[in-house]
Amino acid sequence: IKEKQAKTRLISSMPPAQDEPTPENTIVAQAKPNEEQIDANRTPGRKKTNPYPAYQETESVKKTKKEPKWMVGLGMATDFSNSKKLGLAVEAVVGYTLNPKITIMLGAGYRETSAFKDNDGQNLNATDEKQLESATVRLSGVEIPLGLRYNVNQRLYAKVGVSAFATIKQRGELTYVSTVSHTQSVVDPNGEVYDKTFTSEERSVVDIEDQPQDKEKYKSFINISFGYKYPFLKNRTITLEPFFKLPMQSSKIENVKFSTAGIRLGIDF
Repeated sequence: IKEKQAKTRLISSMPPAQDEPTPENTIVAQAKPNEEQIDANRTPGRKKTNPYPAYQETESVKKTKKEPKWMVGLGMATDFSNSKKLGLAVEAVVGYTLNPKITIMLGAGYRETSAFKDNDGQNLNATDEKQLESATVRLSGVEIPLGLRYNVNQRLYAKVGVSAFATIKQRGELTYVSTVSHTQSVVDPNGEVYDKTFTSEERSVVDIEDQPQDKEKYKSFINISFGYKYPFLKNRTITLEPFFKLPMQSSKIENVKFSTAGIRLGIDF
């Protein structure tokens, strides 16, 4: 009995078996935690992640880089011609972007222009009754331009197109020179009398404002220009555009050609 009691006291004083060192050849198996219990212990309200992060990032970049297809602009232009008179034009344009490089543009506006023509140094003959010396023609009307704008880069662009012009009012002067011959009796130093013919030039100015306007009702032009864009506010761009306008046909009034060059200042929205 005493021996059994001693063994019992010895066993109770020994450390638990789990604190004993694990033999080298013993494999310790750990129980796999229950997945349902892990999900239950998760913090509620955790943000779900997209299983396709790359696709989500690409889509957001495309949305931020998308540019508007339509644009509206206002402009004012001045031009010069061989008449040495200043022309003026105001217009509104609407543009549609086909791609980042090309934009098609359609506009409408009011324009005043002029042209001059002289007789190119031709001399009058005594048989000529009436000959044009010079012509100055001024037209005002509605112009509708159509063109394509090519963006060289973010600041520079080039534009080419055509425009139709409908005349509202025409003014100007036509200067004619006519030769007048008259005979005068002349006495020479010897006292003999003979007739001598003299010729002189007379100028007459004709105002064409009262002439029928159907002669100049419609005209067409080829437009070539180069421009510079400068953004100064959100969705606002200032444009500075030198241009050339070449007529497709001469004027019916004494074949006057309305070739002009100028500069246009505009703002795009």
